[in-house]
Amino acid sequence: MDWKLALVKNYKKMDLTENELAMIFVVDSLLQDGQTFITPDMLSLQMTLPFEQIDSCFTTLLKRCYLSYDKNMKLSLDNLISLISAKYPAEISIEEEKDENDEVIHLFENEFARALSETEVTTINEWIKNGNTIEKIKEALNLATMAKVKSIRYIDSILLEWQRKEEYRTHGKTISDKWGKNLEETLEIAKINWIED
Repeated sequence: MDWKLALVKNYKKMDLTENELAMIFVVDSLLQDGQTFITPDMLSLQMTLPFEQIDSCFTTLLKRCYLSYDKNMKLSLDNLISLISAKYPAEISIEEEKDENDEVIHLFENEFARALSETEVTTINEWIKNGNTIEKIKEALNLATMAKVKSIRYIDSILLEWQRKEEYRTHGKTISDKWGKNLEETLEIAKINWIED
């Protein structure tokens, strides 16, 4: 979840100053590095702001529960991240989808040992938009690799074939159930022009 991008886009709406925003990112960086007990003194070593401003920003963020200490005095951004997730879920889901698409594109570029064209990227984005999971796309890529065919079109045909089989399994069962119900229904089904419909 890219809560940081959502925060950058919306910090003004959340009534945060640029200094407070910078502090949140410094705190996040320290937490990522394994620091747990973070104080204004420690932040003053990382930031160019005067200590009085750092202390003031830190106190404000604590009061507003954007920063919080747990019982072990470990500083946390969990409240802030939860708030952003609740207030701006659409933006975060868009970022997650973008990350997912980027992951698949990088996977293909590594496998093909070249950059993908715009058309190829569009095709991959369509696969994901149409409900193909990353696992299914990876499986199709693996089949293409085993067949020694490095082509988006070939992988597209694999995914389409799987989709057709899935539709046949779903709709074919429904049709066969109807055929068994009674003769009149069976005759009506037989009259349907499946190619046009």
